[in-house]
Amino acid sequence: MLIYLLMQQIQNITQQLWDVVTVMGPRYKVPTFYELRGALLKVLMQEVEGYLVDFKYFWATYGCFIMSNGWTTQKQQPTINFLIHPKGIMFLKSIDTSGLTKDANTLFEIFDEVVKIVRPRNVV
Repeated sequence: MLIYLLMQQIQNITQQLWDVVTVMGPRYKVPTFYELRGALLKVLMQEVEGYLVDFKYFWATYGCFIMSNGWTTQKQQPTINFLIHPKGIMFLKSIDTSGLTKDANTLFEIFDEVVKIVRPRNVV
């Protein structure tokens, strides 16, 4: 869902950029890739942070589930992803576990860290 929202925002911003180009005419100097990337990233980060405030409100009000999945990256690094489900699914964190011992204590420490981020009283 978050990726869909980001793609919508990128499409809206892209359309706004083309609208500006057509209004300015042929003398308009197109921003460089790096200028666009920096500006777009800042705008999108602010908008995503606004969506996250909404999600975090639901954590405190209704509680949430912590979900995780493990997989191996293309570079053969084992990774654990953490997702939160209060109102839709939100990606919270990804941890590279390649240097960690794969045992119950290590998993407990990793999950404990995530629960502390969400706050124990918000987890159902």
